[in-house]
Amino acid sequence: MALHTTFYVPAPPPERIAAGVTLSQADVEEIRVALASRDGLLRMYQGLLVEKEQRLRDFMSIKRDALSNGPVPDFQVVLSSRSWGAILALHRLKYRLWSLARRLGLARS
Repeated sequence: MALHTTFYVPAPPPERIAAGVTLSQADVEEIRVALASRDGLLRMYQGLLVEKEQRLRDFMSIKRDALSNGPVPDFQVVLSSRSWGAILALHRLKYRLWSLARRLGLARS
């Protein structure tokens, strides 16, 4: 089981987006995409946390049963850091493609 977890956070808004500045349509779109990306990350992390907790409970149950019944089956309890990296890369790609599609007028709001 992994001894730590790395959480990735979205980049802060650009410095040009500040109090008192009039936002352009591109700025508004960038903010919408950033918020959608942040919300997606939060949903993903929540889902992964629930899944990881369930895997841990399952593993502990199997281990407890194995103490009285024999060896523990070999299976992966926690995602490897490479798996996390791949999931996050796919997540970023999804929102970049979504943003591009919106700019080209191909996506719905």
